[in-house]
Order: sequence, then C-alpha cells, then structure tokens
Amino acid sequence: MSQAGTDDSNDALPAGETSLAHYLDALASDASIPGGGGAAAVVGALAAALLSMVSRFTLGRTRYQDSWPHIEPLLVESERLRQNLLQAADDDARAYGAVAAAMQLPRDTGSQRRERRAALQAALRGAAAVPLETAQAARRTLDLAATAAKYGNPNLVSDAGVAAAVAEAALQSAALNVRINLAYMRDRDFVATTDAALTELLSGAGAARDAVLTQVQEAIGGS
Repeated sequence: MSQAGTDDSNDALPAGETSLAHYLDALASDASIPGGGGAAAVVGALAAALLSMVSRFTLGRTRYQDSWPHIEPLLVESERLRQNLLQAADDDARAYGAVAAAMQLPRDTGSQRRERRAALQAALRGAAAVPLETAQAARRTLDLAATAAKYGNPNLVSDAGVAAAVAEAALQSAALNVRINLAYMRDRDFVATTDAALTELLSGAGAARDAVLTQVQEAIGGS
C-alpha cells in the first residue's frame, strides 16, 4: 500500500499469476492497486530470484563442490523468501482494500464516526504490518547476497551484486510504506514498536550492500 490517504481500490490479479508487462501496466495506471508497497515486495522477490539463480548455477558443478554446503541452504532460503515476497505483494493489495473500505464507512453520526475510526485504525495496523514483513524479507535477502557473492559460481558474481542492490532498494521502499501508514495511527505504542523494528532492519543496510558491491567489483576487476 502506497498511501493511506486515498480511498479507492480496484481488483488486481495476484502478482504471481500475471505477466510482468501486465503488472507494470497496472502499476502505471491510475488504479490504486498495485502500488508502492506491492512494488517493493515484487522488487524484493526479484532479488531473491537472482540468489536462486546463482545457487543453481553453483550446485551440481563439481568445480564448486567446496561451496555446496554454503549454497544448498542458500537456495532453500532464497526460494522461501521469493515466495514470501510475492505473497506480500498480494497481501499489500488486500491491506489497501481494508483501508479503503474503512474510509468509505459512513460518518454521519457520532457512533458511525467512532466505528469508522476504529475500523480505520485496525486496517492501518495491517497496512503497516505487511510492508514491515516485506522489509524483513528484503533485509534477509540482502544479507544472503554476501554468501552468494563469496561462495557462488564466480561467473555469476555480478548477479549476486545486483541482488544486493535490488534487495536494499526493496528494503528502503518497504520502509517508506511502513512509515506512511504509521503516520496516520493513534496507537503510539504500536507506532513506537514498529518504528523500532524498522530502524533495526535499516541499520547497516547500506553498508551491507556496499560490502557486496565492493566484493563484486574486486572479483570482476572493476574500480
């Protein structure tokens, strides 16, 4: 979900069941779904997919056999992250729908306004939780990129670097979507707890990305 302040929605195909071109057409349209939160999750899934590709080009090749103990669990986790991030893209659309539905509730009487306020706050909690999950998965993907760069097939070291750069972008993007929803919330304890969790995820992310990119540049002889 990109912004809590809008109040319209549309039906969208699950991110995992549509073509990239169709998804981009929907993202570029004036429809509210998909939005920035879903895009962050899809970007994270791309990073995880790159780690899976590096893993598959390493496993089964005897010249890299010493790396298999590191790469086998990497593949298992990157595939789990890829699926989780695709699911997060769909969850983000549903979370947006809940917020949009709450905003459309009547508010003619004091009782209706109270009910609408409660429904909106509950929906915003879910809308903040989904991109936080995206951020968690993106950070784990970023951290795993270091393993791919170090132990993966060296012919694909640049792909490990791309995974790191893309995962960090997904993390930062998800963080924006968490915080825009927190801005509308009245539960200060929830806001503080969620913001603290997000701050921890962001801590050192840029340095982690840069470390992988430096390793990649050294491997390919760049400056």
